[in-house]
Amino acid sequence: MPVLEGVRSVIAEVLGVKEDKIGATTDLVAELDADSLDIVEIDGILEEKYGIEITDDDLEEMKCLRDIVDYVEGRIKVK
Repeated sequence: MPVLEGVRSVIAEVLGVKEDKIGATTDLVAELDADSLDIVEIDGILEEKYGIEITDDDLEEMKCLRDIVDYVEGRIKVK
């Protein structure tokens, strides 16, 4: 499964929304009402799923699906 679909699936599951509601620039907090616990849960699942570590500083910078996908893809390529 491509990273885009994998990340979108995780976000949809954690936030309880349909995947088609999550566009590349959809703001997780402003548009999907994600709270800090949701973000931490998404972070943990993605770290385990992709075998990466997401720092707290980097996590704060990620606002939308595209931000997260770009980060994950960049970390996978570094390995």
